[in-house]
Amino acid sequence: MWRLPAASEGAKDDSQEEAARQLCLDSRPPEDLELLVIVRSHQDPYLVAGEVTACRYEFGRTAGALRRDARLFAIIGAVCTSPLLLGLVWYLVGAARRKCGKAGVGAAGHETATVGRDHGRDTSRRLSF
Repeated sequence: MWRLPAASEGAKDDSQEEAARQLCLDSRPPEDLELLVIVRSHQDPYLVAGEVTACRYEFGRTAGALRRDARLFAIIGAVCTSPLLLGLVWYLVGAARRKCGKAGVGAAGHETATVGRDHGRDTSRRLSF
């Protein structure tokens, strides 16, 4: 809890303050100091970035966080599109089987196909798959 200083404490604070002030006036640097001063324009990108980010200079998420999210979205995308791709493969395989079924099935269940015609003669042969 804050309280008012007693009269003796106030005098003690004044003497300490005066001693500190006298120390600053009497002290000199032990050597010459070099001081680097950078003058910037109000349009300097560094100053503008400080204003935009409220002097935090944080411009977004880290590269590691972006990579982690990219992996996550790739996995989610693969999971979401895999039923579509499997359905497409199933449809294409079924279409190919239906197309092969129209060529006809010969004796003993072997597929038959027309290899070619040779001057009007039918050269159909039985092919086994």
